[in-house]
Amino acid sequence: MNRGFFRSTAVVGATTLLSRITGLAREMVFAAIVPAVMLEVYVLANQIPNLLRRLFAEGAFSQAFVPVVAEYRAKRSTEDVRELVDSVAGTLGAVLAVISILGVVIAPVIVWLCAPGFHSKQAGQYELAVAALRWTFPYLLFVSLTALAGGVLNSYQKFALPAFASVVLNVVMIAFAAWISPHFSQPVLVLAAGVFVGGVIQVVMQVPALLRPGTATMPPGEGNGSFSIPFHVPVVVAATRMAKPSLSCCYGRIVQRARRKSLAPIPASLSLTSWSALNPGLLSAVTARAYSGVILKIRS
Repeated sequence: MNRGFFRSTAVVGATTLLSRITGLAREMVFAAIVPAVMLEVYVLANQIPNLLRRLFAEGAFSQAFVPVVAEYRAKRSTEDVRELVDSVAGTLGAVLAVISILGVVIAPVIVWLCAPGFHSKQAGQYELAVAALRWTFPYLLFVSLTALAGGVLNSYQKFALPAFASVVLNVVMIAFAAWISPHFSQPVLVLAAGVFVGGVIQVVMQVPALLRPGTATMPPGEGNGSFSIPFHVPVVVAATRMAKPSLSCCYGRIVQRARRKSLAPIPASLSLTSWSALNPGLLSAVTARAYSGVILKIRS
């Protein structure tokens, strides 16, 4: 194995570890600032788009996308790669924009299905959850576009920036919780807005690398920005096939939560859950993720 492989593995591993540490710090800040009852609202609003990201972001779509891009790079012209990325980005963006708008509109129904107990809990908790979900649901669009951009960069052996995206989100969330939320009467809504802003930053931070020479993505010119749905493109067919297990998993999790008549109270020491993850097994998990991620991208 060459130096590039070990260097890429080290970068992904170090960034993953940093992401876990900043995630732990984020949970500690949340537990110290937000009351436990209100933290339930944020956890629910954050969980719903994160369940769907298993399907559109790090799930089936990204698993199908990277190998197809690598195959196009190896067997086809740069223009074909550009057309593929442009078509998939347009399709994914259009579909997820519609889903995000729909999620914002029917947020009251989603909250009622996933947490019916909020109606009978503290007054105003249900309304607060609906407002928070309307901030967090569009994160599904942002995180999916981030995963798409990361897949493209990974196929060009660029691992550092995509791996650093989760660290940026954690830092943004800490900033919103520690320095912005104390100035508002509803800190939960500030946290939800932080998810939205963090998602936007995750997408924007990868654009310069995508536009850099040597990366065949989104150049200015005619024919880009297509929003036609290219079902003939192999990545769409493969993603549709691979999406079935992920969709079943998401549906099962949503049904499981909907069956609960009320959410169990979340303790103020929420960060203890994250502390339990920082054990000797964390190092092996980070290393395994780094190796598997880099190997899959390189072998693709």
